[in-house]
Amino acid sequence: MGYTQYWRRPPRLPPGAFGRAVEDCRRVLPETRVPLAGAHGTGPPVFSSDAILFNGVGAASLETFAIRLEEAGRDADRPVFSFCKTERRPYDLAVQVALIVFNHHLGVEFRVSSDGKDADWDAARRLCQQHLGYGADFRLD
Repeated sequence: MGYTQYWRRPPRLPPGAFGRAVEDCRRVLPETRVPLAGAHGTGPPVFSSDAILFNGVGAASLETFAIRLEEAGRDADRPVFSFCKTERRPYDLAVQVALIVFNHHLGVEFRVSSDGKDADWDAARRLCQQHLGYGADFRLD
């Protein structure tokens, strides 16, 4: 067990909303001042038209944060349950920010929960509100 962030989403996300969320993540995640790497803690993070993937850097990495436009092989009528165990490492703030962004763009289709409390998300909400103009009203499910 470890500190983890969770989300439920449809197997295929609307491409327009997904693209806007990825672009907002690309803009706001540098504002976290948290070094981010690619999926395995090395290389650059991925912000593409079909996926966002990042992790902490080196020893500060743990599980990859990944949201794809489409989760292949999934039943179209059943939500996909995903998670990212961060153990509260520094990149957890980036994970929280990205989840707020996706929740904003996808609404009730993208539900977020956490091992933490709602107050643990205050810094992420502030960053989103300050740099994107939304996020202050985000609450965990």
